[in-house]
Amino acid sequence: MPIDPMVLDEARALIVKAGLADFKPSSAAPASTSGRPIPIALIDPARRSVGTPNFDKPDPDRPGVIRSASILLAIRDRIPLPPLLLIHRPGEQRYRLWEGFHRFHLCAALGYTHMHAEFTTAEY
Repeated sequence: MPIDPMVLDEARALIVKAGLADFKPSSAAPASTSGRPIPIALIDPARRSVGTPNFDKPDPDRPGVIRSASILLAIRDRIPLPPLLLIHRPGEQRYRLWEGFHRFHLCAALGYTHMHAEFTTAEY
């Protein structure tokens, strides 16, 4: 399932808002704390429930922090991001995004081709 173009457009608007419109990745994947690089093209993103905002909502783990803005600042400053958490599709060379919605879409919109990921055994 390809990335929803409307979600990518939302991510691109946040990139412009953060002053990163001219950002060009210096590598295939942003810096990460762990994981192995996986092509973004092989990752099927999760869909949000109707009514759930995609971006610019407060981070529940860090009061006063807007998650998308903090991710973009980390990327700009080359601060390693946590890896995505993926589920491997049995018998396929595709993955389902389990955790990392914001990181995934913002990095795809910035032009990265890969994301560092770890894998879970959660049921698909």
